[in-house]
Amino acid sequence: MTQAQSMHSQQSPANSAICVDADNNGGKNIDMSSIMFTTDASHPGNLQSGINKKPPPQQQLTFASSSYPSSYASSSSSCTSSSLSMATIERGINFIGSDHIRIVNLDITTLITLVSAVTHGHCNFIFPEKILTLQAKEEREKPVLPQMLDFLKGKKLCCCETALRDFRTILDTLGGKSERQRAEELISKVKIVPDRPSQRAYSLPLTSKLKERSKIIFGTGDSLKAVTMTANSGYVRAAENQGVTFAVFIHASRALTEEKEKFAKPIPKDSQQ
Repeated sequence: MTQAQSMHSQQSPANSAICVDADNNGGKNIDMSSIMFTTDASHPGNLQSGINKKPPPQQQLTFASSSYPSSYASSSSSCTSSSLSMATIERGINFIGSDHIRIVNLDITTLITLVSAVTHGHCNFIFPEKILTLQAKEEREKPVLPQMLDFLKGKKLCCCETALRDFRTILDTLGGKSERQRAEELISKVKIVPDRPSQRAYSLPLTSKLKERSKIIFGTGDSLKAVTMTANSGYVRAAENQGVTFAVFIHASRALTEEKEKFAKPIPKDSQQ
């Protein structure tokens, strides 16, 4: 199975989903404007119902291995290949339908990653915080933006009100000047939609892994039949353990780091790894 169209005509269970892994070869950091800001926010399609008026060209889907995914590209945790089988992915393509793969719902973790200084060339630092140093090292070895922007290219972008509100709060607290500027440019090109989580998302129990905010964000993407882009693999696995799997693109997580550079140690070019 490689074509979304090949599965579109079959029926599927209501709780199925498709996952796309970001764990592949990275490339050089690139300007977000070359891809991200080509989205026309004034013509987002019928996002309220999750239906595009014009069917898009067929999209080729590639997978890390026959048992998908090989890993979740996350700095906080990994997922074994048995968590999401190829059969689940195939059923998920039916559930979304090939026409809907062109709508992407942006999670807070994704918004942060898209504007972070560390993903825009500022990854040659050793930070006081070990997690930031690890993310910078990962970014030098495998930049996350190329995979994300390649997936977003030509798609309609949306973000629910809760995700935007909390992203702005984080940005106002931790973001640097350039990160804020990139955020405003990004937000201007994204369709902001009301919080409207699907019934199956909202019926999930509240636990330490299944928090209200994530239920709203993932659930809104679910109601739009959009693919939710996220670094929150923990929520995806916790929901799956409850019998609900979402359509997601999981990428490596990155934090806002511009303000942290003041306290970081630059890595000399001759010693960069």
